[in-house]
Amino acid sequence: MKTIVNIEKIKGRKGYRRVVFDDSFKLEIDNELINYFGMKEGSEYEDKELKKIKDLAERKLAKDRALEFLKYRSRSEREIRKKLYERRVKRAIIDEIVNDLKRVGFINDKEFALRFSRNFINRRPAGEILLKNELKRRGIKSEIIDETLKKVYSEFDKKELALKLIEKKKFDLSSNDPKIKKKIADLLLRRGFDWGIVGEVMRVNSG
Repeated sequence: MKTIVNIEKIKGRKGYRRVVFDDSFKLEIDNELINYFGMKEGSEYEDKELKKIKDLAERKLAKDRALEFLKYRSRSEREIRKKLYERRVKRAIIDEIVNDLKRVGFINDKEFALRFSRNFINRRPAGEILLKNELKRRGIKSEIIDETLKKVYSEFDKKELALKLIEKKKFDLSSNDPKIKKKIADLLLRRGFDWGIVGEVMRVNSG
């Protein structure tokens, strides 16, 4: 049997309280669950009932953290899992939350991959190699990556992207200086353009 000795506000966590028990056990729990279980100072709970409350509280807190992470932009499934794992959420709870969020469309790697790719290219032009690696790093499956690259580079012309990047970096493509040419080629390769595109762009000068 455990008795609540204090219910504290948690700085920076609106809607949550820290429930402190007489044996120093502490539980972060949202106001909705506190009201549902009638939790107040002096309330007593058997271990079995407290375990049920703890499990519900952990799930609710983890889900709220996942939704908070999704608040400002979409995330891949791997990003959500990584974030919850870093918060020491149990694997079973992570699986449950991820499945719930996928079911309601809050996690959708296919949509995420397209949105991420368009934003990535718009912010700073990039070729397929770099974009593919960025998507892999975020845990996107190979078949989704292939589909995304095909779609995105039907919307963006690779050579135009390369020229835009050169212009943005203020390189003079008309220069015959070998050092400048090398810097341009190195820039394009770093940004994931293949040698075919690099060759096409360099021929703009020779042509």
